[in-house]
Amino acid sequence: MYVWYVFAIALTYFITPSEHRPHRLFDHHLQVNLGFQGSVTVRLDNIEAVHEAKSFELGAKVPDDIFVSLMRLDAPQFEICLQEPVQMQGSYGVKKMISKIVLRVDHASDFIAELEEQRVISARNEFYQ
Repeated sequence: MYVWYVFAIALTYFITPSEHRPHRLFDHHLQVNLGFQGSVTVRLDNIEAVHEAKSFELGAKVPDDIFVSLMRLDAPQFEICLQEPVQMQGSYGVKKMISKIVLRVDHASDFIAELEEQRVISARNEFYQ
């Protein structure tokens, strides 16, 4: 019985917040969340490249400059490389500088299309200012 109770709490802590704190594109920024465990907001003009992500082996050490915004049981889809490191807000107020974001999204092709469209709009607006 105790195991089911712990499992229910884990699901509530890890999955439910992910549904209520999705990744967002807004006002020339990309906000990437991992439930209550961490988040980072990046200016679109600070994104150098978006690549297909390589899977991490379960239990493998992830470099400190990478924000992995997915449960480690899922396969990552995208790796976003940044031009300049940004500060990530982690659990319990922990902050660290990151230069890459690895994430998974529900609708990959829609996400990439919208991200690229917003990056073009952001670049165009910056050019005319």
